[in-house]
Amino acid sequence: MEVGDSVSGTLKKSFNEKVLPALKPAIAEERGSLEELVYTMIQNSVEVYKGYVDDLRNTDNAWMETVTMNFHDETGEILGNFEFEVEADACGANWQEVSGHINLRNHQSFVLYKVAEVRNAYF
Repeated sequence: MEVGDSVSGTLKKSFNEKVLPALKPAIAEERGSLEELVYTMIQNSVEVYKGYVDDLRNTDNAWMETVTMNFHDETGEILGNFEFEVEADACGANWQEVSGHINLRNHQSFVLYKVAEVRNAYF
């Protein structure tokens, strides 16, 4: 986040910059309806974690902090139609099964554990 930005504003900006370009063209053309879906996701999100994260860039005088939000789409009605281009993985947007056995950085595993805790799920 930039100084003065809101969490919801940053989420919208990030979605528009990182996820929309990775969507298949037919889906991306529905940009207006996608923006409504993003708004719905943000409004129905749950804050999972806010604070310090262990990061290689941390120093004694500066450190990374994060706000992690969870958007849960139980029925697939909101996100179920999102299809990503094959090359989309290069920009970091893809669907992936979440498990405690995937290779992640420490703070990413911690955040997924917190999401599982909030959702009463096994991780």
